Amino acid sequence: MRLQKFLTEVGYCSRKQAEGLIRAGKITLNGKKAILGDKVTGDEDIVIDGQKLEKKKPSPKKVILFNKPKDVDCSLIKNPWVKTLMDFDFGPDRIFPIGKLDQDAHGLLLLTNDGALGNKLASPECMHAPEYVVVVNEPIIEDVLDVFTGTVKKENVKFRMDSLKQLSETSYKFKLLEGRIKHIKKLCDPAGVEFTDIKRTRFGSIGLGELAAGEWRELNADEMSYLNGEEPAPVKKTGRRILFRDPKAAKGAKK
Repeated sequence: MRLQKFLTEVGYCSRKQAEGLIRAGKITLNGKKAILGDKVTGDEDIVIDGQKLEKKKPSPKKVILFNKPKDVDCSLIKNPWVKTLMDFDFGPDRIFPIGKLDQDAHGLLLLTNDGALGNKLASPECMHAPEYVVVVNEPIIEDVLDVFTGTVKKENVKFRMDSLKQLSETSYKFKLLEGRIKHIKKLCDPAGVEFTDIKRTRFGSIGLGELAAGEWRELNADEMSYLNGEEPAPVKKTGRRILFRDPKAAKGAKK
């Protein structure tokens, strides 16, 4: 098994992060600097950034749902100048974030010790679209909204959006099918629109629920099956009003 895949299998990090460590010369195998393409059995002495990788039975695969506060960096390195994920206690297992949530954003962040699942969910081909609620300093002009919805095509637009809904004069909710928030910000810059708040509220059918900022919980078996593509996540009744986009669906729901 290639070294980078082995590190994901034991839950040390994602494959991309493992490849970065190898390229940076931070991993040795039996005293020799590792290179991309090295294969391992797990019996080798693997040292990463000066620390020996412990040989132990892999922990059960799990995913944690974390309500990331603002101004927390999604890195796994202690930083005296900024709060990072290392400042939170997620239990004894080493976990890493699935994708990233910008430092100035807050809300739902998934973390896991399952390298294969982490790579799958962070892939552009992932079918579980994240949902965001953003607040801006002034209403977004109609020409820009037309680009958001795909009504007007524009070159060099690196995102694809769905279910755009205006919640108030300066707040919007949408699903981001492709791309990142920074690409949307870039499109808004020329119009003088600034994002004053960015919150990720949902990943596919999995929502934040009642978690307060800084709190986390482990996903249950049904939610894990959903992320693995085995079955849909259960819909929890919250007593809140459900908005239907399809008028026919709404009509049927009232019966």
